[in-house]
Amino acid sequence: MKYNNKHPRTGLFAGRHALIFALFLSTIGPGCVSRLTPILEHGSNSASGKSADRTLELRSPATLKYAGLNFTVTRAVISDEGQANSNEANLDISVVNPSEIDVRISDGIWELKIGGGDFKSAPIDLQIGSRETKNTKITFERIPVGTQWTGSELKLDEKDKEPASVLLDALTRQSSDFPVKLTSGSTANTQDPSMAYTITRTEIDLDGMGKRAVLGKRYLNLEVHVVNHDSSGQFLPEFFRLLVNGDEFSPEDNANKTTIEPQGVQEYSMSFLIPSDTANVELEVGKAEIQKTVKMAIDVRRPGS
Repeated sequence: MKYNNKHPRTGLFAGRHALIFALFLSTIGPGCVSRLTPILEHGSNSASGKSADRTLELRSPATLKYAGLNFTVTRAVISDEGQANSNEANLDISVVNPSEIDVRISDGIWELKIGGGDFKSAPIDLQIGSRETKNTKITFERIPVGTQWTGSELKLDEKDKEPASVLLDALTRQSSDFPVKLTSGSTANTQDPSMAYTITRTEIDLDGMGKRAVLGKRYLNLEVHVVNHDSSGQFLPEFFRLLVNGDEFSPEDNANKTTIEPQGVQEYSMSFLIPSDTANVELEVGKAEIQKTVKMAIDVRRPGS
């Protein structure tokens, strides 16, 4: 009788190879095996045509301020999830509204400058309540394959308004040019009704009451301590005007606390939109229809200029 020895020989052959490979591993040691692993993985990635994800190392908080909101990048990754022959950059962003007013950004555009190119996101429409925090994600497509985060910059912009930007891979963050703190403390008094005014905060900024300044203009943000000695309550927006080169401006916007009670005290905040080259203005207080008003001069030039 004849026997078919093909399978036993095959098994014996495979067993010998397994034994030889085991002896090889025991000879070179585990350290060499670990060094072989990335080589094998690299070969696998090269065969599939995929590049490794590139995660941005945030060495300091990447935060930009826009319309009174703080936008902080918490994670940024470039991956090959995009279209063929291109990559995709995804950024996770925390949005914080520290103010007491609701803020809305309409048709805002995120722009990523990276690898020598500019890439824009789809328009965003953001609504965020007072003291609220939101998390959002931005996606930029058609990033060239192999692009790194070196020198990257993120910018937020609305049409005809001053943009804001932040360098993403910076070791340290440069201090912002805004807000510019100005001298405060001017006082004024009016009669019939009897009211006292003290300017407690004066600053120039690109943001005012949850809005972004239009190109070529700045916000003059003021806070005034008001004391009402009269027996009647008053509606405060009627008692403030800004005089700029002879022109009169009402507040661009004001805080929610717009009234003052009889014999009451109120901290009243307001914002005026003025040309960026303005040097001096006057805050006129009082209600011209019923009383003599008083003017307080304000120097809005940057200190040292």
